[in-house]
Amino acid sequence: MARAPRTPGADNFSPVQTVASFPSLDPSLQAAEFGLSARPRPHMMCADDFSGRRCGVARAWLISWIMERERGDCIHSRARGHPVASLNTPASGGPRCLDDRPVARPLRARPPPASIPRQELKRSRRSSLKVGSTRPSLHCTGAASFRTVVAAVAQDASHMYSSAGDDTIPGPPAEAPIIALSAHGLRASTTAAWPGALREHHEYALVPHFPPTVLCFGCLLSPILYSGGCPGDVVVVVRGTALPACEFTSMRRAPATTTVLPSAITRHSSAPLHTAHLTRLGCQSMQARTLLLHLAVLKFLSIHLGQLRLDILHGALPLCLALVALQACLSARATTAPKTYIVQMAASEMPSSFDFHHEWYASTVKSVSSVQLQGDEEDDDFDPYARIVYNYETAFHGFAAKLDEDEAELMAEADGVVAVLPETVLQLHTTRSPDFLGISPEIRNSIWSAGLADHDVVVGVLDTGVWPESPSFSDKGLGPVPAKWKGLCQTGRGFTTAHCNRKIIGARIFYNGYEASSGPINETVELKSPRDQDGHGTHTAATAAGAPVPDANLFGYASGVARGMAPRARVAAYKVCWSGGCFSSDILAAVDRAVADGVDVLSISLGGGSSPYYHDSLAIASFGAMQMGVFVACSGGNAGPDPISLTNLSPWITTVGASTMDRDFPATVTLGNGANITGVSLYKGRRNLASQKEQYPLVYMGGNSSIPDPRSLCLEGTLQPHEVGGKIVICDRGISPRVQKGQVVKNAGGVGMILANTAANGEELVADSHLLPAVAVGESQGIAAKKYSKTAAKPTAKLSFDGTKLGIRPSPVVAAFSSRGPNVLTLEILKPDVIAPGVNILAAWSGDASPSSLSTDRRRVGFNILSGTSMSCPHVAGVAALIKASHPDWSPAKIKSALMTTAYVHDNTYRSLKDAATGRASTPFDHGAGHIHPLRALNPGLVYDIGQDDYLEFLCVENLTPMQLRAFTKNSSKACKHTFTSPGDLNYPAISAVFADQPSAAVTVRRTVTNVGPPSSTYHVKVSEFKGADIVVEPSTLRFTSSNQKVTYKVTMTTKAAQKTPEFGALSWSDGVHIVRSPLVLTWLPPM
Repeated sequence: MARAPRTPGADNFSPVQTVASFPSLDPSLQAAEFGLSARPRPHMMCADDFSGRRCGVARAWLISWIMERERGDCIHSRARGHPVASLNTPASGGPRCLDDRPVARPLRARPPPASIPRQELKRSRRSSLKVGSTRPSLHCTGAASFRTVVAAVAQDASHMYSSAGDDTIPGPPAEAPIIALSAHGLRASTTAAWPGALREHHEYALVPHFPPTVLCFGCLLSPILYSGGCPGDVVVVVRGTALPACEFTSMRRAPATTTVLPSAITRHSSAPLHTAHLTRLGCQSMQARTLLLHLAVLKFLSIHLGQLRLDILHGALPLCLALVALQACLSARATTAPKTYIVQMAASEMPSSFDFHHEWYASTVKSVSSVQLQGDEEDDDFDPYARIVYNYETAFHGFAAKLDEDEAELMAEADGVVAVLPETVLQLHTTRSPDFLGISPEIRNSIWSAGLADHDVVVGVLDTGVWPESPSFSDKGLGPVPAKWKGLCQTGRGFTTAHCNRKIIGARIFYNGYEASSGPINETVELKSPRDQDGHGTHTAATAAGAPVPDANLFGYASGVARGMAPRARVAAYKVCWSGGCFSSDILAAVDRAVADGVDVLSISLGGGSSPYYHDSLAIASFGAMQMGVFVACSGGNAGPDPISLTNLSPWITTVGASTMDRDFPATVTLGNGANITGVSLYKGRRNLASQKEQYPLVYMGGNSSIPDPRSLCLEGTLQPHEVGGKIVICDRGISPRVQKGQVVKNAGGVGMILANTAANGEELVADSHLLPAVAVGESQGIAAKKYSKTAAKPTAKLSFDGTKLGIRPSPVVAAFSSRGPNVLTLEILKPDVIAPGVNILAAWSGDASPSSLSTDRRRVGFNILSGTSMSCPHVAGVAALIKASHPDWSPAKIKSALMTTAYVHDNTYRSLKDAATGRASTPFDHGAGHIHPLRALNPGLVYDIGQDDYLEFLCVENLTPMQLRAFTKNSSKACKHTFTSPGDLNYPAISAVFADQPSAAVTVRRTVTNVGPPSSTYHVKVSEFKGADIVVEPSTLRFTSSNQKVTYKVTMTTKAAQKTPEFGALSWSDGVHIVRSPLVLTWLPPM
């Protein structure tokens, strides 16, 4: 995935991954591989209307798929954060509802029951199910090109009933099993809700660790299958006899002879089916795999794809076609290009014949090389070191290497190999803030006093590099570089050792992974050095630890002293992001090197999706950093306000969301009818429409339809001078960068722009340094302006700009773009952890980049204003550096606890924090524990500490296999002690309890607090009241008699009235001076 433009930039949205719960899965299948779990979990399924919107449940009410049966209706599955109930098909008798009553045919969707308000269901814009429709009860979600196929296999296996789009599904014979076929696409996960018909998963798994029901049919040859680099992931059904079985992991092994396998399908039908045999083909060609998949089903089935009907029943044609496809598959396999894989090794298992780990790694690469294995004799010219991209030795043990897919398969089986992870590409999550956060110069000076000189703190920033000439990186007043520091300043074009000083004490670049995947960096346009040509890295480094700079501003806006959160901390810049993205092997190398260099805090404003912990290289590397005492802060992502959109979910990472501050940049649109519309802007130019008294013609090129119009979006080439010349143009947000829309208007002769939010953005306003007079307005104001432009005889408007305004109320507010929880991997671990300023943040900027980051923008500035969780993350990293300076012996978990338990959940009007997307109160799924309060975090009173053994027990209860667990233990000597019964047993500073939907259910958790306040102190508990449960805390009073004393308490939560939506509250301890607050979240699951 290429690095997406930050804010200001395109309104990019990552697809929301969705999962369905499959409770019948054997735990040995490692369902966690695809986001499932053998134990009840609130997994979600959602539907897409194929209009190009993301599959999601934001702003959606309850969605139900209803199936007709003999005695009424049963709800099949639900969205809006509720679990998906799956059908369990018995060995005979046809499919059944959860209450075990038979489902009669025909199978069709029906209107929702009376208990669900029809008008609320209509408001669900992201559901493809409308009231009274006859859509199938299962949908492929993801890209609009995917098609839905629901198959019912009849007794003679010669018919398949299916639908795409709005077609209905004829019912199958009652005695036949129902097989749901859905997609697992390249861009979005998809789900099937009927796995019960197929139980022997290991016999015909489509992809390792994926159930056989996860299939889908789109355009023939379209690459819609899961692209996880899994070997042997094609199933072929051949009547009577299997194809020549390719039961091998590479082409170097001879295929087996023709084999007749027992029919798995016939075991699950009351009537015998034609013998259907399954075998796995070692094929890595995406197109060939898809073709084979089609041919396999077309052997017996009649498939409807839209208006296309393909009938292939009996005869030799399917087998011939399958053999042709197999040949294409094998040919494609032979030419598979190598790509980068990250190989984790068990360092303790290195054979004694090697003196160094890198020799062992090279030998392992050589042992799996296709060059070596295909030849009759060993090739003395083969150099395994040329294949190795990186060696890792501190936070992570192993290496990155260029391997083809055969070699990667063999590597996974090699001695000493713990895991083989494919290269992934992460994206950047794109100042009054110190004063807003209450960090006065006096407080900072007291923290960085002479008495703490021995505890110099180093903040490592993984980003796009640094612009060393910025005054934010002045080393005035700083002492010598800390003696503990082992890093260096890497030289390159435009960057020498002289560019480092006592502030920037380290600078390195990591590009081997990028070049291995994308080819050599074009050094004529991109500097292969730590110098930042993008600006993002300079901005984040200065936010975390920039030196004070008086009179900093952007075109006169936000003028004042710009300083980082920890202005006396040292900075180490690790450049991992390039024009083509931020590659995981480079990021892993940077984390490994930063820990070895001696950083105390890592700020990582990057992210990419939500992978299982053991399959996430950043999660594994940050675990290693935590083991070495390094605090890791990561941005949560900019995919809000959709739920379940967070990235960087590991409990040992501090995940940061974004909030506003009490500063704004107001601008006004005055319409010809006298109405004033308030917005924001950072425009400052020679032609300021604020000085013009006359009105300008106003035009909106979109129609009245809700369907997006390229002209309403002001996309490149859509506006004509004769239509917009001399006019102010209303442009809808979306698709293209916001500032670029103004460039399009300007090129077409427009004199100004009104940038209107859409439903996806709501009322949240983000200011930009536009290239022409422009004002950004909220959704409702934009609708008013567009209505006026369409109804007035001669619509006109003028724009005015009002500079910088402080004391905005209410603030802070949760940013609409800030990614949201709950935690899709582990509901018992609340995410995000905290929020921090991330909207309209002023900080240092690169001299090589324009403030808009557009190549056509020739302006250059010393400071820039950006928005994103990328900006929030370094705020937290900087405050963590302050805490580390004040408490140098604290663990990363103690620092995180201090940040979370002292966070606040009210704004400057003394009301609950609000969500900018809705205008209503936000929840812990939006703001985590709350908004950081640095001063209180320096003296939290009590902290919740967590050691590496506790995290390992957490992973054990997450059902990781011993091999998956070794990704974190790094050796086989550590085994699960089974001290945890639930992920909620982790000593986390937040409590998230999950209940089964039963008349009576109870959850008990224990927490241990450490006294870091006065030696003698007494704390009393206060707990919120909940509608759905009684909360009992034992003991209700905690007494301490010494510093660092630990005391454990127990919280028992008992259901009294199950709730359809989660409930939120808090548990607080107070000694009259300190308030140690933990968010408390209760979630009820429907019956499984």
